[in-house]
Amino acid sequence: METSLSRLKTISLSLIEKNTAKNHSTQLHTKNIEVVPIQSNANNIHLYEVMPQVDNPVLVHINNNQLTSFLDCTGVTPYEMWYFDQNLQFTGKAYSINQNNGRFQIQTQAKWVLLINLNTTLFNELDSFHGIAIHI
Repeated sequence: METSLSRLKTISLSLIEKNTAKNHSTQLHTKNIEVVPIQSNANNIHLYEVMPQVDNPVLVHINNNQLTSFLDCTGVTPYEMWYFDQNLQFTGKAYSINQNNGRFQIQTQAKWVLLINLNTTLFNELDSFHGIAIHI
C-alpha cells in the first residue's frame, strides 16, 4: 500500500453548505477547518496504520482507478465519515463506531473521505451542518 502522510502538516479545508432562504433564494455558507491530509493509491486502506494521533479531522484522498475502495476501520473509532466524489461534491456519511474485536471494513466509491472524531468539539459544531461540497 502506498500512502503518504504528513503528521505535522495541516491544510485548510472549506466545507460548503447550501441553504434555501424563506424567499426561496439559495445561500452558501462555508466553514473553514484544519485537516490532516492523507493520500493513498491503494484499493484497501488500513486506516489504523495511517491515521495520525491528533484531534484534527483527517482528509483521505483515494487516488486510484478502481470503482470502489475498501476502508479498513478496525481500531479506528469513534468517527463520522463524510464522503465526497472526485469533484469534491458531498455524497453521504457513515460511522466507524465498531466496539467489537473483529475486523470492520467499509466499501466506498468516494474519492475523498473526511473523518471527524465524535469526541471533539468540532463534531458538535458540525452536527447540524449539511455539507454539499469541499474546497481545498
